[in-house]
Amino acid sequence: MSKISIVKMASLCHRVGTAYKAGLNVKAIWDREAKHGSPRHKIEMQKVAEQIGDGQTVAEGLRATDGYFPELAIAVTEAGEEGGRLERSFELLAEHYKTIVGFRRDMISRLAWPVMELVGAVFVIGALILIMGWVSEQPIDWLGFGWSSTQYFWAWVTLVLFFFGGITVLIFGSKEGWFGDYPMKIASPIPLVGKTIQIFSLARFAWVLAAAMEAGMNTMRGVGLAFRATQNHYYQQFEETVQEDIQDGVEMTEVLRATDAFPEDFLIQLENGEMTGNIPESMTRLAEEYTAQAEHNLAIITKILFFIVFGSVAIFIGLLIVRLYSMYISNLQSYM
Repeated sequence: MSKISIVKMASLCHRVGTAYKAGLNVKAIWDREAKHGSPRHKIEMQKVAEQIGDGQTVAEGLRATDGYFPELAIAVTEAGEEGGRLERSFELLAEHYKTIVGFRRDMISRLAWPVMELVGAVFVIGALILIMGWVSEQPIDWLGFGWSSTQYFWAWVTLVLFFFGGITVLIFGSKEGWFGDYPMKIASPIPLVGKTIQIFSLARFAWVLAAAMEAGMNTMRGVGLAFRATQNHYYQQFEETVQEDIQDGVEMTEVLRATDAFPEDFLIQLENGEMTGNIPESMTRLAEEYTAQAEHNLAIITKILFFIVFGSVAIFIGLLIVRLYSMYISNLQSYM
């Protein structure tokens, strides 16, 4: 995994691409980059400049940073150098990372309110359990386990930690491929959720394939990069098989159709690109359509999450109130 952030990568590629287009000296461009940013960033940029000064290519300079740059950036840069289109390679990378940054910001802004609502509810419920135990004249046994309010409070804290910890492990593990394609199989039938995950993965696939092909990369290598860029193990499992079939001379559309993992609209766009000899344009247009569709789905999902969290909290607090009332009635009857 690369160590440079996506935001920094988008800005860097834009600056470098503009400098290349203006005809500036290659080493001077990277020397200038080594004067800005964090100490770690300056060190890595200096490595690139030194490699270029020693007669190495820009791609070799990026690779010498030992994982600071993403594999995609190195591969597209290498293809651009081989095809004499280095400035275009950085322009494509800048567009790609800018799109990712925009999507992430939109996703975070949309999910911020439901997440804040959930976190707030967790604190409110925990505080209610604890405070009611303090102010009540008699101990409140919320679930009839014979526990004190403090014990119920820590049980709630433990439950919350397990819940959020489980979600964190699920997200990270799915990204790293710990669970194979099971998360995708489970998420796919869920309305909107599975479709949105698929759409975003396909958008990344299309963006990277377009950038790789436009930079002059060979088809087999470009497809391999596109599969890895999905960050979805369900799609990544097809990489080797697809590359082998392409190497044997099978058309890309037919190879991807055989995986049964790509929707028909994707395959039609790709087939049109192959027939017209303009895959980059077809894939770029498709990636934009998918990104817009994913953003629309995300807006719907966040609204649904808002009502689910709000309703769950209301029900939970309602149950606590009913429990308190039933305990009050029970205590009242015991005195009669």
